[in-house]
Amino acid sequence: MKRIYFICSLLVGVCGSIFCQTDVPDVTATFALTNANVVVKPGTTLENATIIIKDGYIQQVGSNLSIPFDAEVIAADSMFVYAGFIAGLSHIGLEKEEEEKGQNNENVKRYDPPPAAAGITPDVSVGEKLNPKQKTVEGYRNVGFTLAHVVPKGRMMAGKGSLVFLGGDSPEEMLLLQDMSLYGSLLASRGRVYPSTTIGVMSKWREMYKQAELAAQHEKKFMANPAGTKRPTFDKTIKSLYDVTAKSIPVFFHTSKTLDLSRAMTLQQELGFDMVAANAKQAYKLADRLKQKNVPVVISLDLPKEAKDNKKKEDDKKENEMKDDKMKEDTETEALKARANKSKKEYESQAAQLEKNGIAFSFSVTETKAGDVKKNIMRMIKSGLSEDAALAALTTNPAKVLGLQQVAGTIEKGRFANLIVTDTTYFKEDANIRYVFVDGKKYELEKKEKKKKKEGDPDAIVDLAGTWSLIISADGMDIEGTINMEKSGDEYTGSMTTDMSDETEFDSVEVDGSNVTIKMTAEMNGGQAPIVVDLIVDEDEFEGSVNIANGMMTADVSGSKDPN
Repeated sequence: MKRIYFICSLLVGVCGSIFCQTDVPDVTATFALTNANVVVKPGTTLENATIIIKDGYIQQVGSNLSIPFDAEVIAADSMFVYAGFIAGLSHIGLEKEEEEKGQNNENVKRYDPPPAAAGITPDVSVGEKLNPKQKTVEGYRNVGFTLAHVVPKGRMMAGKGSLVFLGGDSPEEMLLLQDMSLYGSLLASRGRVYPSTTIGVMSKWREMYKQAELAAQHEKKFMANPAGTKRPTFDKTIKSLYDVTAKSIPVFFHTSKTLDLSRAMTLQQELGFDMVAANAKQAYKLADRLKQKNVPVVISLDLPKEAKDNKKKEDDKKENEMKDDKMKEDTETEALKARANKSKKEYESQAAQLEKNGIAFSFSVTETKAGDVKKNIMRMIKSGLSEDAALAALTTNPAKVLGLQQVAGTIEKGRFANLIVTDTTYFKEDANIRYVFVDGKKYELEKKEKKKKKEGDPDAIVDLAGTWSLIISADGMDIEGTINMEKSGDEYTGSMTTDMSDETEFDSVEVDGSNVTIKMTAEMNGGQAPIVVDLIVDEDEFEGSVNIANGMMTADVSGSKDPN
């Protein structure tokens, strides 16, 4: 697939931005990272090398370099420097949107709904929805991402995606290249309006694509010779597909399942648009076809929940079976578990299978929390993916697919100063990211020290009544909130509120000395999710952990009592 149009558009934007930047750095825009292990690209490392950064670009890379007088020197002895990671597909920087509205409205014609009600919004530009203060920007930056391909949320034709720096104080500072892709899928409309089936969606794709081709031709003809030519109508939905039919931008097609991918490739072959298989979870099953058609792949970093403490569960199960003679093996349940386990292993090994078949891929984080990125990559590596291929999926591969290979993905002179600095090789379990550079701006991260689990005192007497402030550390960011406790006799009741959730009443509060367990239930993905907070209280302070939806997400929590 040709990507020259990306690079040309990008370089125009870059050159323009050099003259538009007006913010003056607080101290310096020049940095020197010295004596580092510089991973130039997957498989190529320079030892004891120095990187000179100036005004957002890499000026020099090598040994025995002259350090500029105005540079901030960072002694990176024994550290590793990588090109900043690039998210091949994401929703980073977007607010959580409500479910699509209006599709159940009785005034909407079921067989002829307005485009938005049918999930058709190709005119929507994600660049207009970016929020640099949205917590996901910092969260993904803290785990190494410096650039992201951000697409809007939606269904059949969600809208236009943009290339975004994960830094800056305004959407304008974040934007690198706007409206450089169309994000689409075969997801049927909600609310039983047309197209409400996959076949209907495919038919609608054909209809709109052909309309856009004809409308573009008509408009071009009118502009060349308006005399005697009917004036074209300017339908924004159809016009927004002109750059797709002209192959100026590709369609990133959501293809999580094998059948989705097969149908999308059939549609692409029939209509001729440029396509990227996005959010793929079973792409390895069509490896030969993908390779033959040269379709780029962005695989999902979302993996099934990893079973914890399996040995303990098995031991408990055996013990229970011995205690209860009436317990019989449920063959149907075991079969379901076996299929689920097989599916989990297939998802984990997808990346390794694609590598084995010689298919380059990058990663999508649209369904992955920042805190799960490293963990899921390590699971893929344990399932056979090489570290070089994993690094390529984070750097050089997305750079190529997104047309950024001349300015990002490797550590070379003239590239964007998008870097991450780790205290040891990134793929070690205990590696810490110490610095992240985005567009030449330095972000310093504190080294994470593993906390020793504190043990509570079963004989301690604590007073929980009152208001407590709390901080939940999750996905590389801090979420602040409060806990309100009331005591009646020996029983406690209360509620918790955070800056990301409304007040949630406690189902129960169990106190055993200084050990406190709080249980509650919250709305999550349209259902009810159990939340368990385990705390150790030490006078007017506490620390502990939060477990959401039976391990779907865990986080550390700490707090203190309001003296008033």
